[in-house]
Amino acid sequence: HVGIAREEALTRLLPRVVGPAFDLRATLYARPLPNGARLCLVLAYDGRSRFVRSHELEGWAIEPDEGVRVALENLAKRSVRARFGRIDTIDGPIIFARTGDGLDSARIVLPGLVDVLGPELGEPFIAAVPHRDALLACRADAPRSLEAMMVRVSDDHARAPHRISDKPFLVDRAGLRPL
Repeated sequence: HVGIAREEALTRLLPRVVGPAFDLRATLYARPLPNGARLCLVLAYDGRSRFVRSHELEGWAIEPDEGVRVALENLAKRSVRARFGRIDTIDGPIIFARTGDGLDSARIVLPGLVDVLGPELGEPFIAAVPHRDALLACRADAPRSLEAMMVRVSDDHARAPHRISDKPFLVDRAGLRPL
């Protein structure tokens, strides 16, 4: 916890979703998610962030569950200004995050995402996070929308420097599951 107090850490914690190829260096805090993705924690500063190591949580006397809860609360506060776009397809919309704050993919783990996208997409819905700056979602009962979304997900995932997953997630109030 090099030079940062517990109270400050609690205000700076945010979640970061990483892909299976991300090197955790065995010391970074990580919790498994479906599709090989993992939930890490970062300390956010103006224009940059750094990953949190497990021993830092211990040094701050922050239990991992508390750290994740606080990180999600901090992201939810920042997400009040989150922006979403919409692409209409023949069998329903594809919704995509376009906030551009480096946190769009992490919004997939927000419990309130269902409250935001559910009225438009129904519940459950299908979402994907091909890279750090992307979150796309469509109705679970819209095969053509899903096909169109997954073409974009595959292309975005192949070209992105911060890849997460080219596989879709089923999202509902219980959380994330592989599709």
